[in-house]
Amino acid sequence: MSVGSFINTYCRRYAPIIMLILPFVIILLIVGEFQEAAALLWFFLFLNSIAFLINALNIIKGFNREAAKRAESGFPVDSLEGFSSVKSFNTQVFLNSSLITGAIFLSFIFYLLAAIILPGLQPESTQNLSGVEQLINDLVIILQPTILWSALGLVLIAIGMWLLLKIPDKPAFQPGAMLKYYTPKSVPMSLDNLLSDSILSFLDPITRIKMDEWTESIRVSLNPYFESLSDETTRLERAREKILLLFYLKNRVSALLTEEIFITELKEVLLEEKVNDFLEGKDSGIDSTIIEDVFERLTTQIPEVFKVIDRLLIDLVDNLKAFRDNKDIWVSVSTPDIVYGNQDPFRILIFALNKDKAKINRLITFHVNGVQSGFMEKQQYNLVLDDAEDFNISTDSVPFSSSDTTDILTLLSQILQVGDAVWFSFERRAFKNHLFNIFLTENNSGIYSKTTSVTVSRDKMFYINEYGGRVSALGGVVVPVVSFILSFIGL
Repeated sequence: MSVGSFINTYCRRYAPIIMLILPFVIILLIVGEFQEAAALLWFFLFLNSIAFLINALNIIKGFNREAAKRAESGFPVDSLEGFSSVKSFNTQVFLNSSLITGAIFLSFIFYLLAAIILPGLQPESTQNLSGVEQLINDLVIILQPTILWSALGLVLIAIGMWLLLKIPDKPAFQPGAMLKYYTPKSVPMSLDNLLSDSILSFLDPITRIKMDEWTESIRVSLNPYFESLSDETTRLERAREKILLLFYLKNRVSALLTEEIFITELKEVLLEEKVNDFLEGKDSGIDSTIIEDVFERLTTQIPEVFKVIDRLLIDLVDNLKAFRDNKDIWVSVSTPDIVYGNQDPFRILIFALNKDKAKINRLITFHVNGVQSGFMEKQQYNLVLDDAEDFNISTDSVPFSSSDTTDILTLLSQILQVGDAVWFSFERRAFKNHLFNIFLTENNSGIYSKTTSVTVSRDKMFYINEYGGRVSALGGVVVPVVSFILSFIGL
């Protein structure tokens, strides 16, 4: 582990614990009049805060250095969508870290002033004091508790800033480092390849660059027998879609998609001798751990995408006959059941699969109407569905995985590639239950309708993120002011 990685780990795991616990220990020492011990711990608290500043400097310097390298090699990364957001985030990390360190340093100076320097200015005896000595004594009596409480108030302000601090768990130019904190400003409304299009749109620009290299590593490793009748572009899109699906199902239904089946399915897509190198990310820098981390982040950020896959899987396992006998259109509407906070939009996904082979270039209009007035009440999108394909389902049930016959994995992958989805985004305007009427029309005739709801609510993390830092910082300001007023009036 490098020094930079050690400091980053320390700032994420250990420094916050010290930041929260040590002030209480210091207060107990002050009450017990162990001033020197309190000063020593306060100095350690300051050293602890320096780690945040060093980590922030490492993040911003590393990011700028890598961006400059890319620019020198002819790749202007600063033109990528979302690059300015990542750069602003790094700047904010540096600013917050600087304020934390500065506040703790000032609090340490204030404590030394209140506990050591000012008491040394007081005369040993308060009898027969001159006018100047009496003035100094009175000022010390008034100022000492105020300065002491100001020192503690600055610690509260630092804690408030820490609650607002977001620290990437990797250097900012490594794939996956910004996933937790990046939110795209724009997403596609139409998803031709459900997993690929949705996942790529939510990746930060640095991870997205690496994912392009990951896609290229798929292209050069493709098994020549995979989708051999399709053109190169279609083969690559379907290979990437199936690989992403395998990674998702490996974690989602590990009892069905075992490690052995996972590798076997990968070998149907990639050359056998390339599989290990691909999983280790030797050509792209994207290994299986990063892909799994991407899914872990996005299954909570865009759950509607993965709900469609889950429901389709259930239909293929439990209701395959009904799916096979449907000769018109298969539709799934997916929404998050509940979303927390009202900062980022939530989304409604409508997945449609054309199953009527007689209908070529089938134009469908997707409608989502909000029920509450004042909301984004009506959205619609026209989309030409992909032509129906033959899924070769001749029985009422098929195995989950098989090398000899049609299986669930093959069907699921094929359906996701052939089907089309429309992704509607809605602003979270109020903490309440939002109702939507959803319907699809073809030639001005309704072919599907449904009513669904999304609840916008608050959880404990909402209150911590929204008010924790502010309350702590406000307390840091109020405490010394109140202390000064009480000292001034003699209480």
